Amino acid sequence: MSKELNILILNASMLGTSYFFSKKVLTQIIAEKEQQGFENISVKEMDLNEELKGELLVSSNLATYTEDMDKYLNLFKDNDIIICATSLINYHASPAMVALLNKIIINGVTFQYGENGPEAILTSEFADKQVYVVATSGSPHHYLPSGPATAFQSVTQSFEFIGLSSKLIYADGTNAPENFGKSPEELAEVFSDTLANI
Repeated sequence: MSKELNILILNASMLGTSYFFSKKVLTQIIAEKEQQGFENISVKEMDLNEELKGELLVSSNLATYTEDMDKYLNLFKDNDIIICATSLINYHASPAMVALLNKIIINGVTFQYGENGPEAILTSEFADKQVYVVATSGSPHHYLPSGPATAFQSVTQSFEFIGLSSKLIYADGTNAPENFGKSPEELAEVFSDTLANI
């Protein structure tokens, strides 16, 4: 009986570099899983920039914003590996990435408050899932006051908050002077060690 694996790429990249990097990470994951005996590997993609265009959580839609939460929660329930591509925009993860998190982090659905504080609810459904957050920042970390990794760590921590195992693969300085004007292919070579760290 062949071992099956479902992989999903969620593209929230603004400039495309992190999406290109996510495809490099995908190639490595597939090679690794094939060595582990997985023969039937399915790969799907969703462009969150299109899917969540115009989706902004504000006070006036607080009660209705998550009415379609099942659609987005099922992305994580139905896939074994989820690769999220995001980029640093004004010290934050890309708006589409934030919009997705707002769709799935819901009190009483994916987390609840217990005696010892908040706790994940869907631990059994998410038990064997792995999320990779492939993130890029044009500026090197030492150019920014708190370091762009902080914005992306909040993304991985958000996934972990609801019971999803997550790993950050972070490349900073993609637009640094020594990298300015380089193609995604050339940048992938520059950051090959980072992208290999899965």
